[in-house]
Amino acid sequence: MKNIFFIFLLLINGCKDSIQEESQLRIIVNNVASELGDLGFDINADEINLSLKSTQEMLDMYETSAQKGNHSKYNNEDADKRLAFYEPNSNTIVIKKNNVNKIDKSYLAHELIHAYQDQKWDYATIWQPYHDSMSEEKFNIINYLLEGHAELARIAYEEKYGSSNSKEKLSMNLAKMVFSECIICHEQKSSSMLPYILGLRFMGSLYKKGGWSLVENSITDLPASSEQILHPEKFQADEPSEVFLPVWKDNKFNAQLISDSQKGEAYLLSKLINLSLSSKEAFISSSGWDADRSQLYKMPNNQDILIWRLVFDRDEDAEQLETSLYKINAVGKRFRNGSTIDWVIADDDKVISALHIFLSQNPFLVTKKANDMKSTQNQEIQSKDDDFLIQSPYFRKSIKVESKN
Repeated sequence: MKNIFFIFLLLINGCKDSIQEESQLRIIVNNVASELGDLGFDINADEINLSLKSTQEMLDMYETSAQKGNHSKYNNEDADKRLAFYEPNSNTIVIKKNNVNKIDKSYLAHELIHAYQDQKWDYATIWQPYHDSMSEEKFNIINYLLEGHAELARIAYEEKYGSSNSKEKLSMNLAKMVFSECIICHEQKSSSMLPYILGLRFMGSLYKKGGWSLVENSITDLPASSEQILHPEKFQADEPSEVFLPVWKDNKFNAQLISDSQKGEAYLLSKLINLSLSSKEAFISSSGWDADRSQLYKMPNNQDILIWRLVFDRDEDAEQLETSLYKINAVGKRFRNGSTIDWVIADDDKVISALHIFLSQNPFLVTKKANDMKSTQNQEIQSKDDDFLIQSPYFRKSIKVESKN
């Protein structure tokens, strides 16, 4: 009986602590929302709910909840680090319990900008292009834009309300990102951080060209590819090709087509990092991407078969990827034909042999585009100077992010 009473007291005290923590957070959230409003990001804080969750509860929410079309995969490696996220189905900022003293105002500013995005454009509308295609490429384009926009707004918030000592550093670091081709190349980065780092870099480059108007226009008028986000100088200049890859039909195997979509350069970059290539080598090996097409098949014995046709601007770009994949002994077989790589993943050697014949009989005839080849060559040259640019104490350019007003 004493044990039951003790547990009851713990529950009562726990509820009191949660209520007190939520009250504290509500005051902070309302203040940050008001300050963001002064910067031109009009947020109705009354429409935003707060919810305190444990780490496991946050993980479960991300794995089971679709964000109005954003079927976001919560990255397990970051589960113990993440302090908050915006959940648009319930208009809720979910915050990890017992962390009121760890969450700074700029962190909350980032999450509140997601609420701003939802209130201004509606996440269901923002994510509709992903609903229409359900491709990794479309998912990454939208995700990079939303995270990049939230990060740029966070920097604007810190420029206005941060300490004077941090403001010059913020402006300098953003400039280094915008003027560098490969901002991730100077150190190993987790693939889960790419939307934040490279999304910010893309939005920073748009801000430099056309201010907040051009930045926010990209959310409703999407770039044609994730390549244009990873390499901002290619935005509205390097358009992806349409890749020919017919459906594989072979009576010997009776494989059923499950999906036929585009994966994109951002997906390729993330995959290479997850295959243990360094950030720099992964970035270089995925660069020069021009287009791709991926087909997933299911065999009668339930075996999965993947065909991924990747097309590059130049033969040397395809060769670069081929060499990197061979170096790390990546799963599957690759068949290169000039600037095209057909990557086949299957357990059965007979299936791989049959697909090799099928793919060789149905090649993609690449039309080389001089402008694309030139832009990739320039990007390659620029990336060689990035280590110096990022680390140099003599770098004096700066980009200060002003309010929208």
